[in-house]
Amino acid sequence: MSNQRTTLGDALAALAHDAALAQDKLDHATQQSQARYEAFVREVAKGAGTVDPALAEILLDLAPRRLCVRGFDVECRVRVGLQRSVHVSLEARPLNLAYQRMYQSSRSTDDVIRIEVEQVPAGPQRFPQSNKD
Repeated sequence: MSNQRTTLGDALAALAHDAALAQDKLDHATQQSQARYEAFVREVAKGAGTVDPALAEILLDLAPRRLCVRGFDVECRVRVGLQRSVHVSLEARPLNLAYQRMYQSSRSTDDVIRIEVEQVPAGPQRFPQSNKD
């Protein structure tokens, strides 16, 4: 059993890596769906000979779209509580006397860590050139 500690930076890096993996899985699934759809459209076109433009427009609208991971949230809640109680009782039954003392306390704390990851462009961004003379 290893005793490794993870920093917040490590956790963020792992989340960014997982987002890239999720996007790869979505892209792979989309490519498979598009390949099946293209085979279906070829069969329709082969059976019909020519495709009516209205039907072609409908078929284009039904084509699988690429899904894109734009962001995700991870939330971790931890609640730690401490409860103490003391109960002291002293009784003398033949005399019908009793002494009783009770004490109870409790404390709790809630901690929440929320990480929001949003997709950002990885490549260089291009800004319009200003026309300075």
